[in-house]
Amino acid sequence: MSRHFSRLAGLLISGLLMAAASACTRAQPAPAIPPEESAMAREIAALKADVQVLAKNSPIAPGTGIVELPRFFADRYAPPAEKDLPGQVRGSLSALNKTGFWPAPLPQTSHPYKGPSTKAEVQGDFGTTHVGDDTDTSPYTDTAKTVSISTQEYLRNMNVLVQWLAQAPH
Repeated sequence: MSRHFSRLAGLLISGLLMAAASACTRAQPAPAIPPEESAMAREIAALKADVQVLAKNSPIAPGTGIVELPRFFADRYAPPAEKDLPGQVRGSLSALNKTGFWPAPLPQTSHPYKGPSTKAEVQGDFGTTHVGDDTDTSPYTDTAKTVSISTQEYLRNMNVLVQWLAQAPH
């Protein structure tokens, strides 16, 4: 009996698979090409037909798109003041602490990740985009003004020093 049952089950599964395959291979009508796509296809074909025009207008052709890059990039993020560069250099060097970094108050901080948040409802007004409870790792304004290493302060001081070095006679 079990041999007949397994043969019957095999035939049934085989028939279902054939029906599914047949449904997948039925010819589907091709979707209509929107007019803007056919216009783009015509433009691409025209460009391919005239290789010289394509090469002449290429943004990677020799001599095209050449622009002089600035020697230093980071000064746009924390530019030094316009005046008294030697005074700024003295200020930057004297502001380094014993550990070798420029201490600065952090404008924002976040709670360290402590695992999943608790299910307990936290009291307070959380109508802003800042922190809810102490398991929320979103940045928030640091009212304590914790002194730490600030990226902006680092860039500002480094830009002062780099500009001074760039102006020094070699």
